[in-house]
Parts: sequence; C-alpha cells; structure tokens
Amino acid sequence: MDVANRPDNHRGLMTLGQVLDRINTTLEVRPSLCEHETSTDRGLWAISVYRSLDLLSPSNRPSRAAILKTLRYFARRGSITAPVARSTWRRIYELACYCAHDPDWISANGPIMGASNATLEDLWGVQNPRRILRELARWGFIVPHQPKANGHRSYKRTKKGPQGSGWSLAALLVLHECLEEMRVEEERQRELFRQLPRAIAGTMRACISKLGAMPEDDIDRRSYESRIASLRHELASHARHDLERLLTHRAESLELEDAITKSLEAYASTSNAHTVSTQTDENVHLQYKRESRNPVSSGSAENAVSPDMVCIVAGERTNGPHADIDPYGIKTCGFTWSEAKHLFPFQADLIDLGNVPDHEKAPALARLVGVKRSELASAELSLGSIPTALCVMIAGQMQADGMLQKPASAYLRGMVAKARTNSLNLGHTVFARRKMMQPRYPATN
Repeated sequence: MDVANRPDNHRGLMTLGQVLDRINTTLEVRPSLCEHETSTDRGLWAISVYRSLDLLSPSNRPSRAAILKTLRYFARRGSITAPVARSTWRRIYELACYCAHDPDWISANGPIMGASNATLEDLWGVQNPRRILRELARWGFIVPHQPKANGHRSYKRTKKGPQGSGWSLAALLVLHECLEEMRVEEERQRELFRQLPRAIAGTMRACISKLGAMPEDDIDRRSYESRIASLRHELASHARHDLERLLTHRAESLELEDAITKSLEAYASTSNAHTVSTQTDENVHLQYKRESRNPVSSGSAENAVSPDMVCIVAGERTNGPHADIDPYGIKTCGFTWSEAKHLFPFQADLIDLGNVPDHEKAPALARLVGVKRSELASAELSLGSIPTALCVMIAGQMQADGMLQKPASAYLRGMVAKARTNSLNLGHTVFARRKMMQPRYPATN
C-alpha cells in the first residue's frame, strides 16, 4: 500500500494524501473569510496562503494603503455580514499599522509580525495578547511564520527583505479582494437600512391619505387601517434591524397601497359621477347670511376679518345631501392647491408647496409649525392628507399672525375633535383668507 495514502486512525490524524488533497482543493477555491476552528484547518489555511502568495507577483498585490483603508472601515463600523467582533477588526487594523512596513508587503514572505508580548501589551492595552493573537489566527487574519519552539518572536529588516519568526500578515494580501467586496456589500446594506424605513413610512402615509376618501364605516377601510397599524408596530420593534424583514415589509406596504388603490377604483365605479367628482359642484353653492345665529367655524380668522359676514352653521351643511362628498367644505369653496402659497404666506421661501399636493407636503408643514409626527399621522388618519395639510397651514398662519394663545399642535387637535362632531368647515376659513388677502387671489375650479 502507498505510504502517502495509508489510512491512519490514530487520534484522528489525516494522512499525507488527505492533506495534499485538502491543499489542492483550497487552492482551487477562491479565498474567503471564514472560521478555522481546529489546528489542522489553521495549518492548511497557512499553507494555502503561502502558496497563493507565491502565485501573486509584486505588481499584482494590493498596496498597503488599500489594505489599511479596508481594515479601517471595518475597525470603525464593524461587520454585519460576518460574525467577526468589532474589537477583532480593530486589533488587526492596529497590528497592520504598527508591524507592517511598506517594503514588507512586496517581499516574498509578506509582512512579518515579530513584536514581543510586552510590546503588544502596550499597543493593545491588554494583559494577555496571546489570546488576541489566537482569535486573529482563528479568523485567518494571521498565519504562523517560522515559529520557534520557545514561542519567542523576532523581526529584522535586511537587504533580502524582512527576516524573523512569529506571525505573518500575508493572509491580508490574499483576503483583500474578498474583504473589499464584503465592504461594498455592507455599504449597500447599510444604505438599505437607512432608506427602507423611510420608504415604508412614506408609503404608509400615502395609504392613510387614500383611505381618507373611503367611508369611515367601510369594512375594507377598517381592514386596511389594521394592516397599517400592524406594519407600524413591526417597524417600531426590532424589524428595522433585520434587512430581510425590512424588504418583506416594503413589499407588503407596496401591495397594501395597490390594494387600497384598487378598492378606491371599485368604490368610484359603484358610485355615481357626482359622488366621485373632484370638481366643485356648480349647482351647490356655499350660502352666506348676515342674520345667522350661533355660527360655527373652523377658527376665528373669518370673524376677525369680516364680522359682518357670518357663514351658515356647519350643522346645516353637514346634514345636507352631499355631506359625505365634501365633509369639510374644501371642494365647495373651490380651493385649489395652487392658491395655498398666496392664502397662507407664512411658509413663503421656506417650503416649496408647488401646484400639486403629495404626501410629503403635510410632514414638511408640520415640521415648520412644530407639530409632532405622531399628531400629524393621527390627524391624517382622521381627516385625510389634503384636509390635514390645510389644517396645518391654517394653524401655522394663525400662529404667525399672533392669533393663537396655544401651540399650533393644540389647535390642530381641536380641529380634529371638531371633525369628529361634524362641525369642521375649512371652506369658511378659506373664504375668510381670500377676503383678507388684498388683492383677492382668484380661485380656480
């Protein structure tokens, strides 16, 4: 029997043939960062590192600056794709900065670490540097280089290159391509961790805005609100720290938005043309009378501007045949988003309202007037996106004019409470703002 292939079961040792096969297999596979638990794995990894180093010409080796740049990234941020402790990244980065000189990276042996235990104790501020060296060797960052029997390490620079014994950082030359790809992938994942929660929150705000067009007692609306609340609860928990769960929630939010859009289309198709129209009804005009008793309005702006022009009470409007179509009088007064910047000039040069509303306008206005995101979300859930944005602009303008004794958020909560009792008429305030602004800005249908 061939001696090289003779089986040896003594203490589970590998035969020479098995060792050679493992070495050849390791060389065929692209080097990657992995754990080397046993001494056999670490020995095979060291052999493959030196064999790979022989195949790398000095011109094809990565520079010391490139390796330190990659290690610096992991030392500062840690790794999320590999279970390597951040302290381990910091130790190998400090070791590469301290022990590796520029000429060592192109030498045949690679950079040699021959510092003594006392030097490493001062460098790392620890009492047992050997434990850290074992951890670095377990992850394959360092490999043995001509170790001495007494464990002493040495290093000196000669004309032929670095000479010494101890540990070699040649594995960093072999692993650099893998580490650089891992760095790029982790940057992409960290960017997803930042973008996905914002995208999910924006989609949920759009869903809440669309739900405002559905009746409050609608079964589908209640189901959608329950799903939105469930998604919010998931985001508030540890889901934002799990990329797979974030991607799943992003897909769920998009599916929910599509489902709400289809429900709205179905709701519009089953209603008559007047009910689903977004234009002002020419046959229904807001009536004003000077002798109305106990007027109810959304604020005190119209009384402060024109005390002789009192609008009808909100109860008379909300009990009409078209109360569900225009519950807040926005369509009846002919308000369009293009006139918002003229009716509410407090936000001039601070926010670009544009001519078309979207789900980002209300949060921007809320931040400007000091309304919390939770209060804004609650108002959007009750009123809808466009009425909420109009309420925030009304509160902000009254705050800028010094007409409020309480914060704008308290005024917004008061308007939401009025909406629950069907006594909120934003159209009155729009008419009052038009009368206040001189020259009067024409409303467009």
